[in-house]
Amino acid sequence: FAKSKEHTLQKTACEESAKLLKLQSELEQSSKFYIFIGLSLNETVQLCFLHNQAAFAQKLRAELKMSEKHFWWAKLQALATKKDWLAMEALAKEKRSPIGYEAFVRACVEQRAPIRETTKYIIRIADLQLRAQFYTELGLIHEAAEAQQQAQSSEGGYSYNKIQNLFGDLRQKFN
Repeated sequence: FAKSKEHTLQKTACEESAKLLKLQSELEQSSKFYIFIGLSLNETVQLCFLHNQAAFAQKLRAELKMSEKHFWWAKLQALATKKDWLAMEALAKEKRSPIGYEAFVRACVEQRAPIRETTKYIIRIADLQLRAQFYTELGLIHEAAEAQQQAQSSEGGYSYNKIQNLFGDLRQKFN
């Protein structure tokens, strides 16, 4: 591929794969307990965070030019899997999330985080309708109604009855 100009994409992909394999091998030798070779970049970064190898995850990101969004997704998924709520909160406060706060809420819900942890991210969601929906999913009807009321006043959205209907639908779904 190196000599042909029409195969530059394939050449780049091969070079990136070789770099990833080299870094995974280095990581395996240093950890001695985990298998990294053959995983995707995303999976490797997640495992680095799961096994307290954050510095190596940063190295992977830099050397393989991983986008900030992909890096945040991988880090968020790992922290949620570890149920490391303090680290997730620190990540959310680090700077404005490039993946949005809906991802944080969904990660909390998937990992059955305490409600107080989940609500930390719900209040950061700008879309009031979505905020109301998440509150409703958590069974926080008063907060949902409040968010819905704010949405209604700002854009003529739904009424309190709509929230009650959503809540009723969720009850039927889980019964």
